[in-house]
Amino acid sequence: MLALRGISKEYPSTAGPLRVLNALSLDLPPGSTASIMGPSGCGKSTLLSILGGLDAPSSGEYTLNGANPYTLSLDALARFRNSSIGFVFQDHCLLPQLTVLENVLAPTLASAATPGADERARHLLHQVGLRARLDHFPAQLSGGEKQRAAIARALILDPPLVLCDEPTGNLDHASATSVADLLLSLAASGERIVITVTHSAELAGRFHRHFTLHDGALQTD
Repeated sequence: MLALRGISKEYPSTAGPLRVLNALSLDLPPGSTASIMGPSGCGKSTLLSILGGLDAPSSGEYTLNGANPYTLSLDALARFRNSSIGFVFQDHCLLPQLTVLENVLAPTLASAATPGADERARHLLHQVGLRARLDHFPAQLSGGEKQRAAIARALILDPPLVLCDEPTGNLDHASATSVADLLLSLAASGERIVITVTHSAELAGRFHRHFTLHDGALQTD
């Protein structure tokens, strides 16, 4: 269960505090998919940073499966991010010097012993259609293949929350549709929450719940 209660975020400015998020509240149960739209600069990336354990809110409470990451020590917060949240970015952020398989396994290097990680990585890459690309490097992949590898990497530690920042923004229509299909399938088991921030009305419309961020508040579409 993901819960936001009165989440606000302010940044200092020469004209005084600049409020980007204003008392947001939201509940998403496991198995949910949600899209968030809004103009550039409205706070979408700020909200994703808070959900991802990267930037603490100025006020309010955020919990994921009953845990508030911003009450943890820095080391515990890093472990929380690693084990509980998968990230998919517009730019896949694959490491160019690593193979596809090694990229998918990279998050396991920062975690405790992960029995069967290699087998799970291979299975995930098979699921996303990259079984024949395990030993390829990112430069040898198409844009859609890179993004599917990034999705496999986000799932390697089986996180309850997957956050996507413009996941189809750099893809052609066919690749974008394939990636969207894959993202939506992640919640099909009923155990994982998938949230995407996007400018694509087509992608947003495929998610179960749709929100627009306007004047620091989430509005249900």
